[in-house]
Amino acid sequence: MGVLIYVSILWLTGCGSNQPADSGPLTRRSEVVVEGLQAAVQVDSVAWETRSWALTGDGKFEITGSYGLFFRNLTDQPLELRYDLRFLDRDTFLIDVFNPFGLPLRLGPHQGRRQGDDFSIRAEEPRALDELQTMQVRVVVKQAQ
Repeated sequence: MGVLIYVSILWLTGCGSNQPADSGPLTRRSEVVVEGLQAAVQVDSVAWETRSWALTGDGKFEITGSYGLFFRNLTDQPLELRYDLRFLDRDTFLIDVFNPFGLPLRLGPHQGRRQGDDFSIRAEEPRALDELQTMQVRVVVKQAQ
């Protein structure tokens, strides 16, 4: 029932399907968590933005946007990386996880590579539209076989 009320209010105020996402007063943040060979890789230039949202047929909210980041192998050995993007609200509760295509990412010795693409996440609660605050990049690094 709460979702219907929220959607009705949004519709009456001119918001709705494929409307620009309103970040409100929140400051967008990024976090990087590296597991495995932590000192072997540098992750920087992390950026993300939301573009739009839509109400899906099953009553969920789909939020779309884009992200970009840069990986650098700091070692003399080839590395293999897997990463996902975890989207959190202002209370650090998980909204959804986005798994990029084309993984694992392989980096040669001292090689750097820019990664980025569009993302799409789904939320059960309409509050996620207003409270989406943090994109956490979780990276698992191991030596390439």
